[in-house]
Amino acid sequence: MKNSNEDNPYNNALTITKSSFFERVKSIFSKSIDHTEKLDLVEEILLTSDVGVQTTNIVLNHLQQVLKQHSELDIFNETKSFLFNLLVDNQEYDLNKLLSVIKNTKPFIILVSGVNGVGKTTTVAKLAAMFADLNLKVIIGACDAFRAGAVEQIETWGSKLDIRVISNKTTKDPASVAFDTVNSAISNEYDIVILDTAGRLQNDANLMGELEKISNITKRFIPESPHLSLLVLDATVGQNGIEQAKQFSDSVKCDSVILTKLDTSAKGGIIIRIYQELNLPISFVGTGEKINDLEIFNKERFLNAFFSYDYTNE
Repeated sequence: MKNSNEDNPYNNALTITKSSFFERVKSIFSKSIDHTEKLDLVEEILLTSDVGVQTTNIVLNHLQQVLKQHSELDIFNETKSFLFNLLVDNQEYDLNKLLSVIKNTKPFIILVSGVNGVGKTTTVAKLAAMFADLNLKVIIGACDAFRAGAVEQIETWGSKLDIRVISNKTTKDPASVAFDTVNSAISNEYDIVILDTAGRLQNDANLMGELEKISNITKRFIPESPHLSLLVLDATVGQNGIEQAKQFSDSVKCDSVILTKLDTSAKGGIIIRIYQELNLPISFVGTGEKINDLEIFNKERFLNAFFSYDYTNE
C-alpha cells in the first residue's frame, strides 16, 4: 500500500466526511464485539452517512457472504474495498473526450440546472472560468430570472472573469435570454454557451416547464443541443438531492452531476449513492469557495482521500 498523494485536492475537502464516516467505522473494530454487532454498526454508519438503503444493503449482503467463508475477515478493509469497486464499476466522466467534442462543436451548449441554494450560479462561474483557462471562448446566458439577485450575481462574476454575460432585466422569460445567448454565440463564434437556468423547486410544474422551453429553444439553432445537461446538487442535502435529480431527469435528460459543498458535508456517502441509484456520473465537485475550487471528479483520487488508502498502488 502507498499513501495518498499529498497534493490530492480531496484530502482537505473531505476532512469532515472522513472524520464522520470511516473514522467511525474504524473505531468500532477496536471493540471486543462479534461480527453481528459489527455489521449492525456498519449499517448504522452507512445509513447516517447518506450512502442510502439500497447501497447499504448491497454492502451488508456482500459482507455476510464473505464472512461465511472467511470468519476472520477484516470487515473494515473489506468494506472499503467493496465500496471502491462499486464506484469503479460505474461509468467514468472523461473530460478529455468532452474537450474533443467541444472543439468540434461550435457553439457547444451546456445547460446547468438545480434548485435554489445549491450554489448553482457560483458553480456556473467556476465552470466558465475553467473553460476560459483552457483558452475556450465562453458566453453565459443569465436565464435564472426568478431568483432575486441571480442575474446581478452572474453579471458580477462575468465582469470579474472578463466573460460576456447575456441578460434581460426587462423580461422574466428565461427562454428569450437563452435565445439571445445562443444567437449571439453563433454570430460571434463562441466555443461554449453556458445557460444558468432558473432556480426552481423540482416539484413546480410551471418552472420545470420553463426548463423544457429553454432546452427546446437551443434545439431551434442546433437540433442535437443542449450538448451537455448538468445538474448541480448540494452534498449536504442527502435524500432531497436524490429526489431532485430524479425529478429534473423527467423534464430534461441529465448527463451528469456537479456536486457542491463537498468540503462542508459530513455525508460524502451521497457520491456513492448518486452512482448506485441514479446511474449518473459525477463530472465536477466543489471543493471550496474560491473560483478555482472546482475539480474534475476522479473516483480514484476521491476514494484515496476518502479512505486515506491508495488502491492503485497495492
